Amino acid sequence: MKELKEVKGISYSKSQIYRLMREGKFPHSIAIGENRIEFLEPEIDGWIMVKILERNANLKAAGEIEGSGTAS
Repeated sequence: MKELKEVKGISYSKSQIYRLMREGKFPHSIAIGENRIEFLEPEIDGWIMVKILERNANLKAAGEIEGSGTAS
């Protein structure tokens, strides 16, 4: 969880992340030990990309940006 914030800039609390995982709105963790979980970096990166694309689509729909909605 700490690395999500430090490395990926995801500042959700643990409870927020667990809620989003239950709702299917955040990649699920993998248990790698009795008291340790990890997230797969490609899944987190994919989730971030979806958020960027959603943001860009919303901005484009509001007329705030032009273009295809992809990051450049």
